[in-house]
Amino acid sequence: ALIVSLSVTGPTYFGIASQIGYIAPNEAGADFTVSAVIGVLFMIPLGVMYYIFSTSMPRSGGDYIWMGRSLHPSVGFVAGWAMWLSFIALMSGGAATWGAVVVPDFALTMGYTWHVSGLITWAQSFVSPENTFLYGMLGVIVFGVIITSLGAKVYSRLMVVLAIIIMVGTITVLVLLGVTSNSTFQSDVGNYFQGTITYSGVITQAQASGWSFTPIMTSVTLLSIPFGVLLFNGFNYSAYISGEVKNAKYSMLWGILIALAICAVIDI
Repeated sequence: ALIVSLSVTGPTYFGIASQIGYIAPNEAGADFTVSAVIGVLFMIPLGVMYYIFSTSMPRSGGDYIWMGRSLHPSVGFVAGWAMWLSFIALMSGGAATWGAVVVPDFALTMGYTWHVSGLITWAQSFVSPENTFLYGMLGVIVFGVIITSLGAKVYSRLMVVLAIIIMVGTITVLVLLGVTSNSTFQSDVGNYFQGTITYSGVITQAQASGWSFTPIMTSVTLLSIPFGVLLFNGFNYSAYISGEVKNAKYSMLWGILIALAICAVIDI
């Protein structure tokens, strides 16, 4: 249950970076740390509610089951379809991000790390919408079909392995950023990209495109609270399979409440 909750974008480095990526162009001047703190305060009662429902009615289906039984079957029906539609939108957005950001960034990073010019060239080709669609959206669909067709046992083991890789990578990046000085970071960026990309060059290019420093403002910080809430997206996903876990009270404690605490520590 804990792995399901932590294997989403929210508590990972990609989730943190993506939320900051939303904030930077849309809410310039926001103190995102404050927004994240307020966001987790909103999530605490939600987490408690999900824990209570998943342990009192440990059935797979989540909101569909709980709302249908506690309120009315028609309400559960609407909640189930709304959740399904939201996941369709989420997956389509994730597929687009995969093709536009994840694949080219990974290829570019590996190209510079292993000094493989072909990977660098391939990553740069993703400026083409056709490549973004082909390797991104279709790639996600094909990859998902292959994994799910391998069976539940292989799928669960693969989830564990990927979750470990995700969390180790996230913690490693955060630790390195925490112990590296700004001057060392600037030098390392230039060395890593062999001088083709530099720290000062990125800032200069941004300024040439119209960027300027915006001081922190309370009003903008408050407006960015929804992004702070979205930062913890997914901590409750294990509740939807509560009917499949053993000892729901113990498993959901880890899968929901402790998962939220872990997300808060990593994200804030």
